[in-house]
Amino acid sequence: MQHKNTKENLTELQAAVVEAYRQQLTAHLPDVEILDVFATDRIIEVRLNDVVMRDYSTLNRTTELAIKVEDRFNVTLLPYVVPHEK
Repeated sequence: MQHKNTKENLTELQAAVVEAYRQQLTAHLPDVEILDVFATDRIIEVRLNDVVMRDYSTLNRTTELAIKVEDRFNVTLLPYVVPHEK
């Protein structure tokens, strides 16, 4: 996808958003990890490890933390999970 930036090519704002979200996850859900990030303008897609899929409360909490970061930076943060493939 040509229109997307990878983690290495994030703008300063996008990198700050990802770092703020990572800090929130580390503080509240230490088992949840950011695996990859793609960004287009003010939309930042964050791929999380599949521990989020284990229960609804973890999924709900990752969304709450994303909204908290969104409000702080005025961006759209889209956390998603790709199930682990064996």
